[in-house]
Amino acid sequence: MYNDYIFPILSEKDLRLPFFVATVGMQEHQTQINRPHGIEHHQLLITKTGVGTAALSGGTVSLSPASILYYPPGTPHLYTPETTPWETLWITFGGDGVFSVLGTEGGIYKTNNLPEIEALHRDICRLNSALNWQEQASVLLYQLLLCVKSEIDYGKSGALEQRLRPSIDYMKRHLASEIELSDLAACCNISRAHYCRLFKLAYGQRPFELLLRLRLQKAKTLLLSAPGKDIAEVALECGFHSVSYFIQLFKKEAHKTPSAFRQFHLGK
Repeated sequence: MYNDYIFPILSEKDLRLPFFVATVGMQEHQTQINRPHGIEHHQLLITKTGVGTAALSGGTVSLSPASILYYPPGTPHLYTPETTPWETLWITFGGDGVFSVLGTEGGIYKTNNLPEIEALHRDICRLNSALNWQEQASVLLYQLLLCVKSEIDYGKSGALEQRLRPSIDYMKRHLASEIELSDLAACCNISRAHYCRLFKLAYGQRPFELLLRLRLQKAKTLLLSAPGKDIAEVALECGFHSVSYFIQLFKKEAHKTPSAFRQFHLGK
């Protein structure tokens, strides 16, 4: 087993590194920690085995195996074991480059990459005997933070999609109707501008670009599942009040007119 913990003495040179390790270690039987004012550095607490709970953003979150708890500087710390043992890896760190990687908000994230994160954590601990260990630790810390960042980015994306889901469901239920941006934003209880920003961040496109795709997708389904419907009926049921505009958009997306699309697939 590698060192349980390391508390290095930080020099002025160390503090100027973009990433520096303040403390690092592991605990097989993690005890309750309560720091009402937090600490001056960032902290990651990684659950290896067992389960704990932590206070975060006014609520309580579960810390199950392969979870990563991130506390930025000055954030109150309160975490408690729920099982015995609760085995954790922890590291506190600083540097001007940290916020650019992890951002400014704390959170809890689930990792599918625990072996790599654990290996980097172990390598940092094993550097303790090196004369220039802080410089080497800085490189390993950066690699570890990039692994965590990938989990944070994925977690944020998933959380955004969950937050925006009511507006997507609204689109699907009202494809035949006029849909305003204010309707979609209201589904998520946010402003129109904020809704557009979140939507672009989550889906990489604007709301009405997705709405158009959903309408054209429904049009293709109707063209094939209801061969008796004329093109004007299909257009209206999919929210297009101009048949010529519907045909123009459909041809641009499917490279065939609606009639040619139906004939190609049904032979009619």
